[in-house]
Order: sequence, then C-alpha cells, then structure tokens
Amino acid sequence: MVRDGYMGGQLEAIPYWSKQIEDLAVQVKSERQRIEEESKHVGGVNLSRAFVQFEDQSAAEIFFRMSRALSDDEEQWEMHQAPQATDILWSDLTQDDTAQQVRVVIGYALVAALYFLYMPCVIALTNLAKIVDFSKFGLGMVQPFWQGF
Repeated sequence: MVRDGYMGGQLEAIPYWSKQIEDLAVQVKSERQRIEEESKHVGGVNLSRAFVQFEDQSAAEIFFRMSRALSDDEEQWEMHQAPQATDILWSDLTQDDTAQQVRVVIGYALVAALYFLYMPCVIALTNLAKIVDFSKFGLGMVQPFWQGF
C-alpha cells in the first residue's frame, strides 16, 4: 500500500508505480526524440562534454584502453569512471569552452601575480633581518629568532 500524498488515501502500490513508470516512459521517449532532432543542428543540445553508458563492463574497458589510440592530443579525450548523479554539477557541463579557458588563464595570472607581489616582501624582510642588530640595543637574545624569521 502507498499513499497518494501526505494525507491522501491508500492505493495499491504495484498499479500506482506501474502507472508512474508508464507516464515517465512517455516523457522520456518524447524528450529523446526532441534531443535527436536538435542534435542535427549546430549548437543547441550539442556540448563538448558527455556521459557515455555501456551495456557491460567489458565494453567500457575495451573502449577505455582503446581511447589512448584515438588522438595524440592527451587533452582532447579525458575519460574517467562516471561519478554518482548527486555528485555532478550539471551547470558546469554546459559551460562554454572559451569562457572556461579564459578563467584558467586568469587563474594562472593571479597565481603568478601572487608570487611576484609576495617575493619582494620576503626579500625585504630577509634583508632587514640581516641588517638589524639587536645586540646594540641590549636584546641579543632576540637576534637568533629575528634572523630565523
């Protein structure tokens, strides 16, 4: 027995779920037809990323091993075992490749800027530690700590 809603009446579970499956199967079929029609045109549902489903494990292993011979460019084909559906950020799959590459370049530029802006500070503090002599001020015990800094 299953309830049709929180306060709904009880229904037989098998006919209820069978009807749900039939209704969803019709929706899946119509969506597949729509996608097949749209995939014939440039853009639309065509993306640069995909999930491929194999009928059995052996076919997946064969393709996975064969994929190394598909292209000399190692970044053209990136293959992994599929994650759980709940772990997928679906909006990330629809990102534009050019925008993603721009973000990668910006990230590298920011990391390089961090090094170039941080290194002068480190060099200045190192030189300052070599110049300052605390023994002149009666603080000779601080000198090893300061030079270690």
